[in-house]
Amino acid sequence: MQANLDINEADAAEWIADLMSVVAPYEMLTTVVTDGNPVTGSPQPITVQDYRAELPCDIVEVLHVFELETMMQLRETQSALHQVNFSGNVNFGDLQKTELPNKRGMTPDQYQIRQGYIYTDYKDGHIMLAYLAWPRDENGEFLVPADRVVLDALTWHIQEKIDYFLFRTGEISRAVYKDTQGQAIFARGRAQSHADTPTDGMVHSIVNTFTRPKRGNNEFRTAYISMGRDMAERIH
Repeated sequence: MQANLDINEADAAEWIADLMSVVAPYEMLTTVVTDGNPVTGSPQPITVQDYRAELPCDIVEVLHVFELETMMQLRETQSALHQVNFSGNVNFGDLQKTELPNKRGMTPDQYQIRQGYIYTDYKDGHIMLAYLAWPRDENGEFLVPADRVVLDALTWHIQEKIDYFLFRTGEISRAVYKDTQGQAIFARGRAQSHADTPTDGMVHSIVNTFTRPKRGNNEFRTAYISMGRDMAERIH
């Protein structure tokens, strides 16, 4: 990398992660369950201490949350009251936050995610998460899709970051930086559109959503053999 600009691989990894959160194809994500299953190599359940637990660094989207001891499924809350409670230093009248009911103002079946942490109603315990995560290789390194459009966007995104430092230090002109910036914007937009475009399988799934209810559709005729024509007509 650019040693004279104090840019290293860690900076590039951070820039790549920022861009991948926008342009990564949804189908490349993997499902992880923190149940500690040794057969599948799943991560251990997450420990809650003082009403909160740090989320895994590879998390993209939380699917389900369970309280491990009772296997009660928790639901997310976005209440503004709960958000104020987490600050720990705001008064409601004469009450301190530690004196509020339920410790954090939530019910036992609720949770909230804020700034890389998950908050619960109980002070200590364990939770099991099911979430979508970035895929990793055998060494634990994060993977990017081997897609020409995405790789092109990553290349221009990193080059834009480098050229910004070069422009600020006077090593390149504004025109050169603006040209790189324009190329990066175009490449990012193309990659994002590419990620949002349905695959062939997704298109067929969308088509089937509308064609399955149609009586007489050849692909699903066998499903109505045991019904009789009258029953099929009443249903459809």
